[in-house]
Amino acid sequence: MTRRLGPARGLARWLALYVVCALAGCDRGIAHVPEVQPSPERGAAPAAEAAERRADTPLDDVQRAATADQIARGAALALRFECARCHAHAELARPPDDANCAACHAQAARGTLEVGADDATQAEWRAHVRSYLNVPSLTFFGARLRRSAIAEMVRAPHDVRPHLAETMPRLAVSAAEAADLAAWLAPRAEATAPALPHDAATLAHGRQLVEELGCGTCHERGGEHLPARPLRVAIDAESLTRGIVLAPDLAEVPTRVRRDQLVQWLLAPRTIDPETTMPALPRSRAEAEAIAAYLWYAPIVPRAQSSVPARLPLLARRVTFAEVQARVFRRSCWHCHSEPDFNEGDGGPGNTGGFGFAGRGLSLASASAVRSGARDDAGLRRSIVRNAPGETARLVEVLLARQREEAGDARALRGMPLGLPALSAEDVQLVESWIAGGAGE
Repeated sequence: MTRRLGPARGLARWLALYVVCALAGCDRGIAHVPEVQPSPERGAAPAAEAAERRADTPLDDVQRAATADQIARGAALALRFECARCHAHAELARPPDDANCAACHAQAARGTLEVGADDATQAEWRAHVRSYLNVPSLTFFGARLRRSAIAEMVRAPHDVRPHLAETMPRLAVSAAEAADLAAWLAPRAEATAPALPHDAATLAHGRQLVEELGCGTCHERGGEHLPARPLRVAIDAESLTRGIVLAPDLAEVPTRVRRDQLVQWLLAPRTIDPETTMPALPRSRAEAEAIAAYLWYAPIVPRAQSSVPARLPLLARRVTFAEVQARVFRRSCWHCHSEPDFNEGDGGPGNTGGFGFAGRGLSLASASAVRSGARDDAGLRRSIVRNAPGETARLVEVLLARQREEAGDARALRGMPLGLPALSAEDVQLVESWIAGGAGE
């Protein structure tokens, strides 16, 4: 049943909407983080290794149908990890409005949130809400994606959508749980698919068609240059915008897409996913096969890897909490590390719990709340701003960890903000300077 907010609580709760919603701070371990193995899937690795990991073995490499037990466990895990707060799926009930992160962001961006806010407040939300406005539906994922690729994305996320600022967050999902979630999302067996001709002439023809049909308008392929050319089919502006934002890197095709569906996906994508914005571009099956051969077999140019920003020295001036709050906490962190009073006891995944994480009691709503720290696994409070001489405060550590993750170095410590772009070196400098100055008001 949908919870209803009173006018005062409702307005206070939704004033947080201009910060990044839901997944921005759902790491429960800012005081302590469960071990997560470094991911080989971040950065340039997927493109560089894709050619070696193509699913060319015809029989033993084809996924079998998931068992009923796997599917049932996966469905239960989808509820536990609250997938529906961001993703739609035909088998998942729509969450209450005040727990539907993607929907509330979309409504805030349109100025249609019915929470008693005045026009000025609605305008402020519209000006600030940028994240989770385009989130892929999960309903038809398994119809075109390999189960192994889904499991790997859940367990060790990497960036597959170059035009989308957000990424799948690193949740506390074990390999077995990831496999069960993938079985629920992709329960059907793959059919064996014969290898496509992939001689040099076929690959060159496929590459020519990719350019000619305008695939580069939405897609990238590793570090290869795909020119953006007008599409040969009509598509409305809203669908095109969403398509560009959600378009995956085509370097992922050999490891991510079911080979038995690739040609059909190119030829008539809505026969596989009725919700897709992907247009039918090839004019014949022969063209679709040539494009599929190119995507599957042509060498992949690795994408240029971003580097970790240089750490800046502390600022010489005094930094106030109000400045840190306005520039960092209220933009990237606070909605998931807020006060429970703003939403009938729900302080966000980073405070009272959510997305499979236990509550750690970390609020970033005030300087004193930040100084109070977060609970560890034993329930004891640990500071996130005090540190021993020569050591880095925990709050700064997680901000730096997110910078490393974007450069392909995902370690045990989850970076913050979770699933969102790393803070700039200047913003980290501001936070660290505030802490060095005593983390006061």
